[in-house]
Order: sequence, then C-alpha cells, then structure tokens
Amino acid sequence: MKQRILAGILSLAMVFTMLPASPVQAEGEDLGTNLARSATASAGHNNTQPDAINDGALATADPATSWNCWNAPEADYPIPINLTWDSPQQIASMRVMWWSDGGGVIWPSNAKVEYLDGEEWKEIANAGTEHGGFNGENGVWNVVNFDETVTTTALRMRVGRNATGMSGVGISEWEVYGNKIKEQLTQVDIVGVGRIAKGETEKYMAKTVPDEFSSTASYEWSVSPYNVASILGSANSREVSVKGLEEGEAVLLLKATQDGVTKEREFNIRVREDKIQNIDIYKTSTAAGKAPILPDSVVANGLEFDDPTPSLKSETKPEFDFAEEFNSKLIPVEWAQISPEKYAKGKEGTSFVVKGTASYKDKTYPATAMVTVKKAVAAPESNSSVTFENVQLNDVFWAPKQEINAKSSLKK
Repeated sequence: MKQRILAGILSLAMVFTMLPASPVQAEGEDLGTNLARSATASAGHNNTQPDAINDGALATADPATSWNCWNAPEADYPIPINLTWDSPQQIASMRVMWWSDGGGVIWPSNAKVEYLDGEEWKEIANAGTEHGGFNGENGVWNVVNFDETVTTTALRMRVGRNATGMSGVGISEWEVYGNKIKEQLTQVDIVGVGRIAKGETEKYMAKTVPDEFSSTASYEWSVSPYNVASILGSANSREVSVKGLEEGEAVLLLKATQDGVTKEREFNIRVREDKIQNIDIYKTSTAAGKAPILPDSVVANGLEFDDPTPSLKSETKPEFDFAEEFNSKLIPVEWAQISPEKYAKGKEGTSFVVKGTASYKDKTYPATAMVTVKKAVAAPESNSSVTFENVQLNDVFWAPKQEINAKSSLKK
C-alpha cells in the first residue's frame, strides 16, 4: 500500500489555554464528503472524549480538543481506534493528523489500518506517522490512498508508541473519503548541519511532503550573504554543496516546485573557523614508585564540538542566561616516555612535566601534563562492597523493598 503524506499548515496564535478548534480543510481545498463525520468513534482507552477524533475540527493547545489515551494500560498497545458506521460505506482513502503536547501525549511510532470484512479485521495499509509541532502547530496530514476501494462498516487503526508507562498517543483529526485524495506539494524541509567550518564544504538535502515528490520536484537554492558562504556546483538539484568562506551567519534558501505549486524553506548556517587557541594543561598525581596514567586526549580550546544553546533568561534572576557555548573539544595526544626516576620512591612532594604532541586536521600542537608524586596510601582491609545485605534503609517506603531485594539477591 502506498503511503501518502500531506502537510496541513495551521496558523494558530496559541495565547490562551482554551482555544477554538480550527477547520480541517484549507481554503479552496475540496476533498469531497468526509465519511468519518457520520461514523461513531471509539478507542481502547480514552483520556479525552473520542468524539474529537472525527468532529470535523483540528485540535489546538487545549487537550480537550484532541483525543488521546494518556494513562492507558501497557496491555492496550497497540491501541485500537475505531470508526463505525450504521451502514456499509465505500472507502477509497483516509488521512489522519496526530497530536502531541510534548509531555504525556507523544507521537506514535506506527499505525496499521484495518477494515472490517464481515466479522474479520483485515489489514489494508500503514498510516504514516509524520507530524508537525506540539499542540497542533503546523499539523501534518498523513494520507493513505487504498489500492482498491473497500466496502465496510468499520475502519480501525492500531497505533503503537516508542515508550512505556503512562505516555499516550493523540489524534487531532481522522478523515475518510470515498474517492482518492489528490496530492500536492505542501511542505519542503532542508536536511543538513547548522555549522560549517571556514574553508570546508557541507552537503544539504531537500525533503518534500509528501516524500515521493522529493525525486520529481524542481529545486532552486541560494545563500546569502555571499561573502560568508557560497554554493558549489549546481544550485538546481535536490542536493547542494555549500562552502564556508568567512566567519558569520548565513541563510540557505530553498524553493521547491511540483505541478505548479511552490514551497520555500530557510535554513540558518553558522560559519566558524576551527582554530585552536590553546590546550589545557593536564594535571594529575601518582603514588611514588607507580607510573602515572595519562589520557589519550587533551582539551583544545577554540574548537566547537556542538552548536550553542539559545538564550534562555531565568525568571527569578533575569541577569542569568542559561545559554551555553561549547568551544572546547578533545583531540588525540601522544606523550613522551617518562623516566622512572621522576616518580621513584623518595620523590614524594615533587612534581614533573611530561611533554606531548596533540594532533588535529594534519597539524600538531604541543601538550603538557603536570604530575605530582604523592606518598602511597595503604588500602584498608574491609568489605567495601555495597549490597542489599549491608545497606540498611529505615524509610517506610524503601524498607519493605530492601527486604524483598535482599532475599532475591541471596538466592543468586
């Protein structure tokens, strides 16, 4: 069964907790009669009312406008969600939009579609699990056009999750049609890294919704400002190469066109120069008569190993910003041989330096380790292992569990 993905863009200003639901079809969109509106919705477990599954409106930030199964028993998964009609319906397609609040209601991992044939459920398709943002923002329709029209009184989705415990899945809306749904390009995304090292090149890939248009759409890439980054080679294919020229911020713009419909996407790129400013001195100690153990890598300052986190000011202390920069990175190092005389007995209280050579991108940098020789400490003879037998807990909650665990461990 071919799976179709269709994105629906929802322009919702989610200012209040309670918001009115949004109409399901975009302006000018005519998909035919939504058969789901005349069906009765039900599910294996309900945290909110199942009527929201097919009420003809998209869910918002208010959980009551969605259906979800938060706190469903583990045994209920994959959770069954049904649409049932009083009389047989001829069904050719369907589409479903998932809902998540980013907390207890999560995105589904899979969804099998079945129809009732007499008294037997038969699998007919897999519904997609593409999604937009949390609380109904930028919702994505997952469209399925059946290979053959089916006549039935019930459809069922069996929805799975990649989680345990109380986490549930949610639906914004489920629609069913007696005709095939005509697809069009509804979204384009850019897949790639947000950082390019100065002088280096990174590849970026276009991804369309529905995905099948990725190989047939036409593309137009551009980047600005031109002094920070530039496109190498073709700017009219699905994949593009971008080179970092100077340190700064650049914007990669993509226009994708399919059957006369054009969608755009911007992608922010940071160009940074990989330049080692200095290497931290590695400080350690060793017992007299014992050779020191040195690491196989050292900290090089000036190299980013991850993108900085965005600014986030503290509500209680506005002057404090949780934003972080990661401008240090571990690089490999090789140390010189150490003469045993440097850490021999009698050298307690002294220190010595070990020279090393660190390497990064075909260049070498001097590294230093400072080792202090200390008096050897005799290890006490005692049972220092931590087990359920020698740890005593008096808490009224943990004490009974300790007894059970202790007995279990003694049987091993």
